[in-house]
Amino acid sequence: MPITSQNPGSTRFGDVPVSDTQAAGLLMPGVIKPILFTVEATLVRKTLGQLGKEDQRAVRHTVAQLIG
Repeated sequence: MPITSQNPGSTRFGDVPVSDTQAAGLLMPGVIKPILFTVEATLVRKTLGQLGKEDQRAVRHTVAQLIG
């Protein structure tokens, strides 16, 4: 799911605000958008950060709501 720093204060249905920006490797507040996609592992160059446990739970909860 993509993360954007555009308008992090105004969220839409399915958006998940990132609460731990430092752990996620973000320089400014961000919002996770409800867009699912896959990427082949060989295309990933490096990991910039990792979502904190709270943010991971929020994403799992949102995905469960979206796909039922």
